[in-house]
Amino acid sequence: LDLSNNLISSIHNDSFGCFVALERLHLQLNNIDILFRWVFRGLAKLKVLNLSANSLRGLNAGMFSGLKVKFLFLSKCNIRQISSSAFNGSTHMKVIDLSWNKISMIPGSLFRHNPMLEVINLRGNRISQMEPAAFAFLAHLRSLDVQNNRFLCDCDIVPLQQWIIENTYTTVRHRRRRFVPRRYYVNCSNLRMPDLPRGRLPTVGVLDMTGNSVTTVGVESFRSSCGAFKVTRTLDLSNNLISSIHNDSFGCFVALERLHLQLNNIDILFRWVFRGLAKLKVLNLSANSLVQVPQQSIGGLRRIDLSHNKLASVHSAAFSDVPSLREIDLSNNNLQRISMIPGSLFRHNPMLEVINLRGNRISQMEPAAFAFLAHLPTRTLDLSNNLISSIHNDSFGCFVALERLHLQLNNIDILFRWVFRGLAKLKVLNLSANSLVEVPQHVHSAAFSDVPSLREIDLSNNNLQRVPYNRIAAFPTDWLRHLIHLEYVDYSGNRVLHSPFPVKAFRNNRNLTHVAFNQVDGIQRSLNAGMFSGLKVKFLFLSKCNIRQISSSAFNGSTHMKVIDLSWNKISMIPGSLFRHNPMLEVINLRGNRISQMEPAAFAFLAHLRSLDVQNNRFLCDCDIVPLQQWIIENTYTTARHRRRILFENATCFQQSSHAYLEMLRWDAGKQCWMKSTVVTGIAFASVLLVVCCVAFAYSSRFQALFWYEMVKAKISYRRKVPADAFGGNEYNAYISCVPDSNDEAWVVRHLLSAIENPPYELEPMKLCFPSRDFRPGRPKTASAASGIRSAERTLVILSAGYARCSWTRLELSMVSEMWRSGERSAESLVVVYLKRRGEDWVDVERLPVLGVRKNRWLIWPLEVADRPAFWMKLRRSLM
Repeated sequence: LDLSNNLISSIHNDSFGCFVALERLHLQLNNIDILFRWVFRGLAKLKVLNLSANSLRGLNAGMFSGLKVKFLFLSKCNIRQISSSAFNGSTHMKVIDLSWNKISMIPGSLFRHNPMLEVINLRGNRISQMEPAAFAFLAHLRSLDVQNNRFLCDCDIVPLQQWIIENTYTTVRHRRRRFVPRRYYVNCSNLRMPDLPRGRLPTVGVLDMTGNSVTTVGVESFRSSCGAFKVTRTLDLSNNLISSIHNDSFGCFVALERLHLQLNNIDILFRWVFRGLAKLKVLNLSANSLVQVPQQSIGGLRRIDLSHNKLASVHSAAFSDVPSLREIDLSNNNLQRISMIPGSLFRHNPMLEVINLRGNRISQMEPAAFAFLAHLPTRTLDLSNNLISSIHNDSFGCFVALERLHLQLNNIDILFRWVFRGLAKLKVLNLSANSLVEVPQHVHSAAFSDVPSLREIDLSNNNLQRVPYNRIAAFPTDWLRHLIHLEYVDYSGNRVLHSPFPVKAFRNNRNLTHVAFNQVDGIQRSLNAGMFSGLKVKFLFLSKCNIRQISSSAFNGSTHMKVIDLSWNKISMIPGSLFRHNPMLEVINLRGNRISQMEPAAFAFLAHLRSLDVQNNRFLCDCDIVPLQQWIIENTYTTARHRRRILFENATCFQQSSHAYLEMLRWDAGKQCWMKSTVVTGIAFASVLLVVCCVAFAYSSRFQALFWYEMVKAKISYRRKVPADAFGGNEYNAYISCVPDSNDEAWVVRHLLSAIENPPYELEPMKLCFPSRDFRPGRPKTASAASGIRSAERTLVILSAGYARCSWTRLELSMVSEMWRSGERSAESLVVVYLKRRGEDWVDVERLPVLGVRKNRWLIWPLEVADRPAFWMKLRRSLM
């Protein structure tokens, strides 16, 4: 359960009672200032409890009683005082971290009931006194850290000092703490001492004199304290000013095993300097001014370091009395030719395994150059960083047991056919940073057929290219067919420019696990064709290979892949199924490409993924990366203990507003995308509103639009104006305008049509245009109305209270007014009959100014029957 980095200030008793199987509880980085007695009650299986970085002032008695906690972390909690029974009952405790608090005193019985304690960290407190009895019961204690406290170098710390000396020393082989009584570690380093310690000294196990000002080591240097050095195993005199050492100077150190004399000014070694050191195993004389090495007699010596001197030659009998020698380091001297090493130099060293000649001036390697080493079981030979330009056949034939050969950083420009003959056990070959250029002119294709056991080969940075007769560079696959045990190949920094790699270049290397092809062009096509399919490759490095596109099946069949480095290429897109068949992938490096979008689904199958680097790509801080950002947040976390990134590294995106790269996790996607979505939503809403308004306006103005359409069409068809006296040319006497499907229309049918078209008393009948009757089938209603108004001499308006509210009647009146403006009709052509009902107010014609013009000429339908004959006579006169 991880509750770290919250704002928790208090925890009540039995808060974790439900977690009966809890093993790890992280409460660090909160504001907890008090812990009650039964806070952790019920956590019987708890093993790790982290309370670091809180505000605890003290630890009360029995706070952890009954728990089986093994690891307890209480660092940076501002603890000032600890009860002597704070850890009572915690018998399983192994590690306690109380570092960086304000503890001033450790009670003597604090750890009495914790017999299994192995590590105690009290660093960075205010402890000035501490009783050794506090740790007397801890038989398993192996680490106690009290650094950065307030101990004073006075007599009060003598008991603690004595306890530390008796219980602490470092073994030579394992480099770990062990309990050895009465063995003193004397540290006199960096004290600017001009001479070695003299007088009566306690028994010394390790004497450290590094960084002083000692200039001479003589017979008298250790004589006064000779008894103290009879059990000394390590003597360190490095980084002094020693220029000479006399014979028999170390005669008192009969048990000495390690002697360090590096970083001095020693320019000469006498014959009997190390006489008496029968148990000496390691001698370090590096970084001095030695010009030659005389014969020495050190029977048990195993390793000697003579690097960084000025040796131009080595005496033939220098190591004749060192039969146990296993490793010699002659690197970074002035040796110019192998012949400067006498043939009998190592004749008496039958156990020699490692020879280091790195960084000299060796320029030639003649045949049988190492013939003097034929009897030795040499396993490692380092000739790197020299001036070797060529190696002849059989140069290493004497090294029948050689396993590691380093030839990097030379000027080798040719490898002959039999150059490695005899190296049947060779496992590691390093030829990087040489001048091998062309194959087969400079490297024989069968040069590696004599090293069948080779497991690692490094050919990087040679500018290698295979140039056949057609002058097209290609990868030299014929090298690899001999190396069936090959596990590691590095071909980085070479040139394969025009022709792609053969897809089955490694078909014979079934054990290949590590492939490095950094800075190699021409690999894209073979990579996309499944170059590593069926192999056991675990580590693949393809950085700076100018790869622009990767097929989704590039890594199919590579089920063992753990690390893939595709950094600093020109990849713009990662296929969603690229890593589908690589379930073991742990590290993917995509830094420095041109990726602008990446689907999280590409990594959904990688359960073991722990590092993904996508820095320096072309991600933009916009809403398109929200899915990727969400995936990063869900899969990237910081452990409670180590406070470090586990999965995602360096995820950055480019923010256009600030023109800078921003960590993807810090970009506020919610705010930015909310603003963008708000703007988009606002624009969409405004667009919809505008469309609705336009539709509403169009719907409300549909009749006016149709009217204008008819009027324009009429103007185009009839450009001539009708004369005012040309009444005889009209088809109708009047056009009837009334509210459709209303009482007004019923009045027209019941009274008007019969009275005007079928008059009594032999009056002349008139012809009226009634829209509901006189329409042409299939023709638009508006077109029929416009045609009827134009073909009628007058317009008869049947006015009522609903006339002004009807859109159809307003359209008809607008047609009439347009004919007035065009001169086709005059105001006299409008006749208004007002059907006023009893008790009804006069109709408002403010919105119909056409009717207002003729208001004084309106004919009102009489309610009395006796007045109706006169009404019909007036109407007939108006229509004539």
